[in-house]
Amino acid sequence: EQSRIGTFFVPSLGLAPKWCSFLDAITEELEESKQQQVFDDFKFVTQDDLDQLGATDLVGTKFLQPYMHGYFMDHRLHTKLKAATEPFAFEEYRKDKIKNKLDKLRTMRTRVKTKVSVNPQLHQQLLFAAEEGKEKDASKKRRAAANKAEQFLADDRFKDVFEDPDFAIQEKGGAGVGTPSVPTVMKKKAKK
Repeated sequence: EQSRIGTFFVPSLGLAPKWCSFLDAITEELEESKQQQVFDDFKFVTQDDLDQLGATDLVGTKFLQPYMHGYFMDHRLHTKLKAATEPFAFEEYRKDKIKNKLDKLRTMRTRVKTKVSVNPQLHQQLLFAAEEGKEKDASKKRRAAANKAEQFLADDRFKDVFEDPDFAIQEKGGAGVGTPSVPTVMKKKAKK
């Protein structure tokens, strides 16, 4: 009633079971007669790649081995042809690498605080809570709130709250919850 399930022997996994020891003999014969074709030193190229490299005249020579829908070419020959067709590729690559390193160094030196365009009041409250928890005489609740505020500000999952206008909190009126008011302590500090 069930379809027959075929069994397969993979020599690289180990020896064959005792009940089919003839498989070992067959695999040994195949290993002896196998012609080893290693393509590690070859690069596969298509006809379009040959056109770009200007090597279409190599078709039919010993430099190209036909394989499926393209050819195998010696890797060293491929790099030489590529260097000949694009002489300034290395210079461009080098300039890009240097530019990327300089950009990384610049961002490490200067830490620019970005202006928050969406929900600035919430951002200000979270910053205030984070600063308040760092004070020496802060209570456990304030330290916990500061820790949560810092985590919220640092987490990339919540960055859209301050960037995407769809997440804007409505100020007053309208449906939904309004923005919580800024604590009076913060207002006093702002006046000073």
